[in-house]
Amino acid sequence: MKIKSVDRNQIKFTRSSRSKYKELYSFLDSLKPGGKAIEVEYSSQKELNSIRNLVYNYNKTQKTKIKSSSDARNSKIYFFIGTL
Repeated sequence: MKIKSVDRNQIKFTRSSRSKYKELYSFLDSLKPGGKAIEVEYSSQKELNSIRNLVYNYNKTQKTKIKSSSDARNSKIYFFIGTL
């Protein structure tokens, strides 16, 4: 194995750093107490867990209380502030 140090300007970086959940973040920012809920469709349990983790972290960093309700039969989860 050969290891060496190179200048960072020699490295070509083309990968986009956008999150596939960027749109969800903007919807979470628009939630208001007693207002509309967000409906998110998911395709697998792994994706559902990722979405929930994202919202839990959002709650922690933004000091909000976004709640969720899921519809497993239709593979949808709803996020809202307040009560339904």
